Parts: sequence; C-alpha cells; structure tokens
Amino acid sequence: MLNSIKITGSLLICFGLIMVLSSCRNVRPIERRYLSHRFMQLSPDPVRESFEDKIFDSREAAAGGKGATAGGGCGCN
Repeated sequence: MLNSIKITGSLLICFGLIMVLSSCRNVRPIERRYLSHRFMQLSPDPVRESFEDKIFDSREAAAGGKGATAGGGCGCN
C-alpha cells in the first residue's frame, strides 16, 4: 500500500514537471504581434473596463473593491 502511494506520488510529480516545462517557449519578435492582438487580451477594451470599474465602485460605495481607496459614493477618489 505504501509503495503504491509513493509510485502514484512520483508519477504525479513527474507529470506536473512535464506539463510545466513543456509549456515554456521562446517567442520570436515576429510572433509577438499575434500575442499583443486585441482578442488575446483579457479585456478587449481596457479604457472602458477602467471606466466601468470606477462607476461600479462609486455606485457600491465599497472600500477597496478592486484596489481602490475607500470613499463615498460620489466617485471622486
């Protein structure tokens, strides 16, 4: 029983290392334009997201929802 646990654990560690090391790749400069394309970003419009976050924080009057400072509901921070 203990031997099978050791084998399973070592197989999981090996599998994890293979997955981590195989995901590393150098990106050539010509390929960077594809990575910086708008559809590859987490937010397609960061200016709009920033504006919507400010409106959300001011409406909620919450303290530090997304790293913002505490303040009133007016949105002047």
